[in-house]
Amino acid sequence: MQAKTTALNKLSESIGLRIHPAKSKVLRVGTQTSEAVMIGDQPLEDVDAFCYLGSNIDQEGGTSKEIKARIGKAQAAFTTLRRFWKTRDISLKTKLRIFNSNVKSVLLYGCEAWNASTMYKKDPGVYQ
Repeated sequence: MQAKTTALNKLSESIGLRIHPAKSKVLRVGTQTSEAVMIGDQPLEDVDAFCYLGSNIDQEGGTSKEIKARIGKAQAAFTTLRRFWKTRDISLKTKLRIFNSNVKSVLLYGCEAWNASTMYKKDPGVYQ
């Protein structure tokens, strides 16, 4: 991992970019090594999980936590619109458009990266 990080750092510097060691993290997936990864003379912080572009990434490489978080965010978006859903002055067609744009989009954000085996297995922790 160190060799790839060093190569990335050299390539970045050759085009005028700099990797900031304090802002960079190391997430180890499927490896037994625990050697520190360095940028220059500074070690990078090892983490168990992190949030990147709104998606939760963890060491298991699974997506069950991400799916659970997305369901929670969609429920919050739906609940926020509670008064809107109850009003009789707005047509069902308009309510469906609002649902698709404000609730469904929150639920499905980043779903193309979800692990299919997680989505289809009966994991009570995800679907409750």
